[in-house]
Amino acid sequence: MAQRPWLAALAEEAGRRILRAAGDPPFRIILPGGTAVQPRQGETRFTLSVRRWRTLAAMLLDPESGFAEAYATGAVDVDGPLEEFCDEVYRRRPWPAARGAAARLMWRYLEWTQRRSLRGARRNVRRHYDLGNEFYR
Repeated sequence: MAQRPWLAALAEEAGRRILRAAGDPPFRIILPGGTAVQPRQGETRFTLSVRRWRTLAAMLLDPESGFAEAYATGAVDVDGPLEEFCDEVYRRRPWPAARGAAARLMWRYLEWTQRRSLRGARRNVRRHYDLGNEFYR
């Protein structure tokens, strides 16, 4: 089925918004209809392929959680090393200054509690992965 021009334009704008929300990292996004969106400048090091429109919408609403969920379910693919991809996005993400003092305080708290350390990694594993099978039933 051929993609409608208005849908292609809408999808391209959605891809550009995701790139902006991620701080314009060096990756291109291939959208479900096949449209590719490039960063504004520089070469691309990674390609993010989005398989479903619903995934694109989730990534627009909440880029970080939307991507994590999509990657976990196989709704997106990353061409390139995933750890480097995530590091690149993490380093470039915009500071939430426009969201107010409460958001900045929460941001700093999360940054402090989620630093990359062996202790922090162990704490995250205990919180997220040691839930047990009973939790999922």
